[in-house]
Amino acid sequence: MTFLGRLAQLNPSRSLQARLGLATAGIVLLLSILLSWLVGYTTSIQLQNTQGQSLAELAYQMTDKLDRGMFERYREIQILAALPSIRDPNSQAARRSLLEELQSTFPDYAWIGLLNAQGTVLTSTGGILEGANVALPGACTQSREADY
Repeated sequence: MTFLGRLAQLNPSRSLQARLGLATAGIVLLLSILLSWLVGYTTSIQLQNTQGQSLAELAYQMTDKLDRGMFERYREIQILAALPSIRDPNSQAARRSLLEELQSTFPDYAWIGLLNAQGTVLTSTGGILEGANVALPGACTQSREADY
């Protein structure tokens, strides 16, 4: 048979074998596309859930660390506030020495200062901003008045 003769045998309008072959190929192609889409969709949903759980766990860990750190700083400030040398208004040298020691012990503190009720810095590490009023942001004015 010639090529045209074989091609005529594969004509779907004349051959049941060609019709079944094309139907089977179409069904396989359609099912492959459907299955591929389903697997991709399921995988993306699982990936989103996994990422969400990872971010939730990370947020919890960060919250826990921040909470513990803040509580430790709170306790340190409470202990410092109860010391007699901090409460005595006439012991500026002792207060500065204590603040300098605290800063050297805990390098997380960039600056430590004691203020009065009006926001004037009474004593600070390195003498930075002493006498300045820091009650309002950006309003650091040097006024050497110390109200106790």
